[in-house]
Amino acid sequence: MSLLLTLTAAFAVRPDVAVVISDDLDPYEAPAEAFKQAIGVPVQTINIHGREIEAEVEMSALRESSPKVVFAIGAKAAYAARFRLPSTPLVYAQVHDPARYGIPGNQTTGVGARVAAVTYLSQVQSYFPAVRSIGVIRAPMAAGEKAELQQAAQDVGITLEVREVSSPRELRRAFNQLVADVDAIWLTPERDILKPEAFRTAVQEMKRRQKPLLADTANMVSAGAAFAVTPDTAGVGRQAAEIAARILDGAAPAIIEVQAPVELSTALNVRTLETGAIRYEELMVDFANLVVE
Repeated sequence: MSLLLTLTAAFAVRPDVAVVISDDLDPYEAPAEAFKQAIGVPVQTINIHGREIEAEVEMSALRESSPKVVFAIGAKAAYAARFRLPSTPLVYAQVHDPARYGIPGNQTTGVGARVAAVTYLSQVQSYFPAVRSIGVIRAPMAAGEKAELQQAAQDVGITLEVREVSSPRELRRAFNQLVADVDAIWLTPERDILKPEAFRTAVQEMKRRQKPLLADTANMVSAGAAFAVTPDTAGVGRQAAEIAARILDGAAPAIIEVQAPVELSTALNVRTLETGAIRYEELMVDFANLVVE
């Protein structure tokens, strides 16, 4: 029997909810497990292992089973489900730039990959009370994201200097322009803009200047950045389950706005802070979910 026929036969008895995972990575697997525990109905899990051919085969089989909702984790899984099952309601998560992959649509909703700006900046104030100005280096943002960022800064009483960059060269220029005049730098996580060498240089320069380097991922903190606030991966799965349950109950994805992650995790690199003599609120260390020492 061919692989496609085998998969199709297996899908004939699969439940109404499917989870599609981009690859074997904890940021994808943790939300999947939490989702399955929270949704309250049987769930079929599919892993496309980052391969286009596997996505094509699996999505063809999944289309035959006609699930009522798909939870896709990661950009590759979301892309595969969005375009190979265009009429199936899709809840996505762990996708950093959905518009880049053409994910948004009337049949899609999900949990965003970014922490709400006001939440992030409030946490920065708690851990770094002396920080009153932040240089923000970001990939080009939508108008709504810019407005949210500036409103959040106003709400918490922090001044932002924002630079939008599209290349590693522009990032280096923006960093050099900002670093002397602000109390902290908040770097974009986009890999095609922030190269490893530039990141390492930023870590060392911020330590030299005794200023915190802020990040968007725990991996960046483990690699030397001072601080990050990230979505809790299991929390993302639970939040997605609530959205999927609404769709199973009859709600159209189009009326469910993409939600900012609710359950959060903070990461703090005490080693970077101590070796760089960077001031921080030591009493807050116990509240960090990840502490690099």
